[in-house]
This record gives sequence, structure tokens and C-alpha cells, in this order.
Amino acid sequence: MTIGSQSKWPYLTYYLKIVKIILLLPTFSHDFHMPIQKQPLIERLLHSKLVVIFELILLVGLGLAVGREMIRRHQIQSQIQSLEDQAVALEKQNAELSDLINVISTPNYQEEQARLKLGMQKPGESVVAVLGVDTEKVTSPSAAQEHSNQTTGDARSNPQRWLDYFLNESKS
Repeated sequence: MTIGSQSKWPYLTYYLKIVKIILLLPTFSHDFHMPIQKQPLIERLLHSKLVVIFELILLVGLGLAVGREMIRRHQIQSQIQSLEDQAVALEKQNAELSDLINVISTPNYQEEQARLKLGMQKPGESVVAVLGVDTEKVTSPSAAQEHSNQTTGDARSNPQRWLDYFLNESKS
């Protein structure tokens, strides 16, 4: 045996060549007596490597497009929700402003504001100015009582304080 010209296993190379040929055949019949059938063109294209790679690229591209569309849809839905919330808040504010307009347009409110802010009076009335009382805070007699109680720190009613003032002059 010479090195390089003959192999230790001469039939092994022939056997490997036959195995390669069998594996490369599109269809293999287990019955060696039957002729090998060719696959139709469509089946061969569907099983070719280039078509499989193209299908994978197409599948990835479609997946990315669907993903982007889902993200876009979510963003649009969140914008719609925020705009609906904003519309509800504006409707509430509009209703409050309508109520305020209704209150302001009543003659009683206009008369009260004219008395408080402009110092106007009805015929036959006399205006009394009390020093130390902020007229912006006092809008009614009960509010004046509360304001007086807050400034003096006394929870007694006004008549009770007058009685105490006249009867107990030594306390003041």
C-alpha cells in the first residue's frame, strides 16, 4: 500500500458519494425497483432555500408592520381618551360658568353687589360704615357676625356682648 494513491478503506469514499447522491434526490423511493418520481415545480419552489428565506423575511416584515400598527393604535386610543377627559372637564367648567352667569344676572345679586362694592343705597335707606371690617369678606349679616367673632375671638352673640358691655363695664 502506498500513501496517497490508495486509501485504507477504498470503498468508503464510494459509499459517501452514494449517500450524498441519495440525500440530494428530491424524493427517494424505498423500493429500489420503482422509478424516482419528480416533484412538481411548485413543491420544489416551496422547499427551496431561497423561497424559505424570502418567506421568513416577508414574515418578519409583516410582523414589524403589525407591531407598529398596534403601537400606533394604542397611541391614538390614549389620545382619544385624554381628549374625551378634557371635553368632560370643559363641559363641567361650562356648566359652572353658566350657573355663575345665571346667579350674576339676577336682580338681587346685582343689587347686593351695587351696595357692597359701589356703596349705593335704595331711597330711604341710610348707609353705615363700620371701621375695621373688610366689606369684601362680609356679604350678609350672618357673615358679619362670623367676621366679628373671628376678629374678637368671642363666640357670644352680638346682643349678649352688648349686655355684658353695659352691665359689666369693669371687664372691658
